[in-house]
Amino acid sequence: MLRYTFSLLLMSVLWQLTAQQVSLSGQVNTQGGDLVSNYTIELVSATGSVIAAQTVGCDDDGYAFTNIPAGADYVLRLAKPNFILNGVSTFDLVQVARHLLGIQPLGNTYRIRAADVNDSGSISVLDMTIMRGLILGMLETMPGENWLFFANGNAVGTNGFPVDLSSDRTGVDFVAIKKGDVNESAVPCN
Repeated sequence: MLRYTFSLLLMSVLWQLTAQQVSLSGQVNTQGGDLVSNYTIELVSATGSVIAAQTVGCDDDGYAFTNIPAGADYVLRLAKPNFILNGVSTFDLVQVARHLLGIQPLGNTYRIRAADVNDSGSISVLDMTIMRGLILGMLETMPGENWLFFANGNAVGTNGFPVDLSSDRTGVDFVAIKKGDVNESAVPCN
């Protein structure tokens, strides 16, 4: 009887271990719907350790993680190192100036966030000064990250995007914008 009980217990544990694996997938697109690539996405546990990481290249359709233990709290962190002037031009500078002068508002949250290159929470002449310095080659960096990621319309900060993995998840998608690129001319596979 003891052997039978032990066998049932062992089978139950093995079934639970194999049944509790889930997968997670999605894409990162520009506001216009173009697929973004050459970014890194990390799946991070609640304790801060990286469970899995993936670099998504130009030939990939998106990211996918498999065989993830279900039921734990996870966070997705994204980063995209890039050529700093990708998409940043004098035309963007003119559009920011027209916005500040009240001539032509930028219109949507993503463009407004792209214009806030110093991450102050508002658009000012300082943002224009930084953009000008980048365009003229007087500056080599801008404050914070070059690319910003959004999920469900909210910015994904350095702490990442919390994700519930009690079951398989597909379509966990993000929108990426290039800071300084107000007219959305950045090459997303760069």
